[in-house]
Amino acid sequence: GFITVQIYTPLVFNYFGSISAGKVGLTMSLSTAFFSIGNIWFQAIAPKFNIISSLKKWNELDLLFNKTLKKTVITYSIICCSFVAFYFILDLTDLNLILKRFLPLTGIVILLLHWLIQNYIYAYAFYLRSHKKEPFLNLTIINLFVFIFVTVLVVTYLPVSYIFLGQLLTSLIMLPLAIKIFKTKKEKWCI
Repeated sequence: GFITVQIYTPLVFNYFGSISAGKVGLTMSLSTAFFSIGNIWFQAIAPKFNIISSLKKWNELDLLFNKTLKKTVITYSIICCSFVAFYFILDLTDLNLILKRFLPLTGIVILLLHWLIQNYIYAYAFYLRSHKKEPFLNLTIINLFVFIFVTVLVVTYLPVSYIFLGQLLTSLIMLPLAIKIFKTKKEKWCI
C-alpha cells in the first residue's frame, strides 16, 4: 500500500544518507513503472471484467482472467529481463556511470521479484473485487505490520542493497494467503 512505498526514501535517508536515498527512490520509480506497464492488461479489461462478473458468466470470467494474468506476467517478465540484460550490457561500457544512480543489481532483483509476486496478488484481488466486495482488507493490514517489522530489521542489520528484502519477504508470506482467499471466495461467490 501507500505507506510501504512512501516510507523507503526517508527511512534510507535517515539510516544510509542522501545518495542511497536517491538510489532507492530511482530504483523504486523504475520498478513501479515496470509493474504498472505489466498491469495495463488488467486496467484495460476492467469494464468488461465487471460486466461479465455482474452477469455471472463464471466460465467466461475465468477464461478472461487467466488470459489476462498470463499476458501481465509475460509482459512484466520481458520488461524485467530486458532491463537486467541492458544493465549487464551497460556495465561493460563507458556508460556504466548511469548504473551508479540505481541500487546494485541485488537490490534491483529483490524489488523486481517482489513486484512479480505482486502481479499475482493484484490479479487475485482484481478478480474478487469484481464482485463488489473487499476480501483483502485484513491481508493488507497484516502485510503492513509484517512489512514494518522486517524492514526495521533490514535497515538495522543489512546494507542498503537489501532494503527491499522486507517487501519481498512480505510478498512471499502474503502470496499463499492471497491464493487461499482467492480460492475460498471464488468458490463461495461464483456459483
